[in-house]
Amino acid sequence: MMRFVVFGIFLGGFLGFVSSSLGIVIWNSMGRPDVLVRTGWEEIEIVVMIISGMFVGLLYGLILNATIRPEDLKANASFVFIVTVFVAVLIYAGADFFSIKLFNVLPSFCAHAVVFLISLTVARLRSGPIQTTRMSGPKDGSTQPL
Repeated sequence: MMRFVVFGIFLGGFLGFVSSSLGIVIWNSMGRPDVLVRTGWEEIEIVVMIISGMFVGLLYGLILNATIRPEDLKANASFVFIVTVFVAVLIYAGADFFSIKLFNVLPSFCAHAVVFLISLTVARLRSGPIQTTRMSGPKDGSTQPL
């Protein structure tokens, strides 16, 4: 259990850093408008996004723990990590650009949900069947009379 939770917290914190850093770079390149990041709050933005990412990563790890048995995990953590970061950079860059252009933070917020779902999907697709609870009964498939 701890393996998925620790992975989720680490991945979430790293994505928070990537998201805020990329947002600040795009924000600087577009003349620092008063959307997405406030002037003088860049360092606070990074810290808040890292901490927020770690909390979301905790949820991510708990979801993985509930749906994937460790022995069914065919993808190692580095594969899921690399794919998630690559997809996140592409999605965050586009979302931050449109957030600043449209003067609206909604694309940036939606980007985080999309990356979250894509990463869960990658981890699930690279794993075995969904973990389910087994009904008690005979193992040979026969039925018992009432």
